[in-house]
Amino acid sequence: MKKNIILSIALTILSSAAFAKNVNVTGSVQDSESHEAESFAVVQFLDSDNQVVAYTMTDENGMFSQSLPDGCDYTLYFSNLGR
Repeated sequence: MKKNIILSIALTILSSAAFAKNVNVTGSVQDSESHEAESFAVVQFLDSDNQVVAYTMTDENGMFSQSLPDGCDYTLYFSNLGR
């Protein structure tokens, strides 16, 4: 009986996740003065409580892409070592 309940809960969680909508956030990071691409900068996505919910890194051209749950507001925080 216990195994059936756990399996039932797991399937419910998985089916809920399958119907959740995500949005793909893409962009680029550039130096504010030189306008050069910021390669390998860390991009953090913070929720309304300033908690990191996801993070990614820019590529060699300063581009990034991250899938996030839709319907939420996010603050983006960029950082780069040595800057």
